[in-house]
Amino acid sequence: MKKNLKIIENKSIKYTAAILIGLLIAAVILIFRADPLDPKNLSDAFFVPAMLYICFGLLSFASNEGTLDIISYAFSFLFSRSGKHQRYYEYKEYKKGRRKPTPYYIIFIGLFFLIPSFVLYLLPMFIL
Repeated sequence: MKKNLKIIENKSIKYTAAILIGLLIAAVILIFRADPLDPKNLSDAFFVPAMLYICFGLLSFASNEGTLDIISYAFSFLFSRSGKHQRYYEYKEYKKGRRKPTPYYIIFIGLFFLIPSFVLYLLPMFIL
């Protein structure tokens, strides 16, 4: 029971921290705008953290699925100081054993920021 509570607590901390960082990014963008309460500026401010989170999440997903293993294998092959090299299959199996779970919550938080961005972008069209 304590382990389940700790997992929930850790998830809530991850979500809260990621949302606060996204809001901080949006606030910094709004600080440098002439009219920070304009819906287009608000839309831009929410769009930037949305794209950062979505792209980072998709890149993490691709990396955890092994899509980028060939690139890291090539670099390890090129810059290896020892004379012997392991085969790509062995390298891929080694990397598969070391993978961490994909942080799907990053993609969901990106979508969380993308929704108000689209709403604020379309808002002036429907108000007129």
